Amino acid sequence: MKFRLIILAMVLSVVSTWTSAQVVIKSDGNIDNRFQIATPPFLTDATTLRYGTALADILARDFEFQGEFVIVPSSEYPARFRGLSSDFGKINFENWRNSKSEHLVHTTLHQEGAAMVAEFRLFDILVSQQVVGKRFSAKTTKDARLLSHLFADEGVRFLTGVAGIASSEIAFSGAKGKVKEIYIGDYDGGTV
Repeated sequence: MKFRLIILAMVLSVVSTWTSAQVVIKSDGNIDNRFQIATPPFLTDATTLRYGTALADILARDFEFQGEFVIVPSSEYPARFRGLSSDFGKINFENWRNSKSEHLVHTTLHQEGAAMVAEFRLFDILVSQQVVGKRFSAKTTKDARLLSHLFADEGVRFLTGVAGIASSEIAFSGAKGKVKEIYIGDYDGGTV
């Protein structure tokens, strides 16, 4: 009987020590699962030259605002990158794979009559393929910001499976003299 009690005491002490052992998981690094995306300046013609950089910046901010994307700075583009060619078939994916970018946006912007037309292509750099392609037009240059917003939503939808919010608008009231007026603007406050 004494022997059984001794064995039981030993088993209980081992089990109690084992169950009270602390589990520690140590992590030394951050894991960033956001998409790395490059948004170089748009290719433009003479009539849209002044819009190319601004619309590329809007597109980059739209992706970044979603929280699922990191915009790769131009300083981290491939070493020999001097700008995109109008022939998207000439993209050197091997050079891009050596950068931090996982995706690349290739955009051409041109005027057709009074309308501004943007042709967007989103490429998966790893597989060297276009994954999204869209053509949008704005009736006036005042509506040009919408082109970037619309494509950002398409890119977000494709890569995350969730609809983007870049083309959303916000309505609010504001005083104008003795009366209040309703205003509508882009989600980012770019137009009101």
